[in-house]
Amino acid sequence: MPIVINARVDLYLKQIGDDETRFAETVRRGKAYIAAGADCIFPFGLTDVKIIAELVAALRVPVNIVGRSGGPSVAQLEKLGVSRISTASSPSLVIMSMIRQISDELRAKGEFNVLESKIKRADAQQLFATKPR
Repeated sequence: MPIVINARVDLYLKQIGDDETRFAETVRRGKAYIAAGADCIFPFGLTDVKIIAELVAALRVPVNIVGRSGGPSVAQLEKLGVSRISTASSPSLVIMSMIRQISDELRAKGEFNVLESKIKRADAQQLFATKPR
């Protein structure tokens, strides 16, 4: 089983520096991480397609971007040269939001219709079934 070392750079997430210095520092760190053995650069929080394209061109190594609601699509990111797309904590947050909505409705109405599911228990269990190698 291959292991991928995904070097995360949080300058865009934390908005460190101005646009120009943030980009230059991301490139500098990315190149240093690759030289140290990383397989992929992960500029967490970067969503601007122009900057993503410039970063892919400047680094010339695999770049990982987080797919987010309202952000570039898979097709757009592929076209920009992005090698890997992560969802980070978004699926968990979506589920937590749904749980909160269910809880609010249970409290407000005291009825269980909100618990109707399109997936049945056997189908859910099959999602976690191990497959023979």
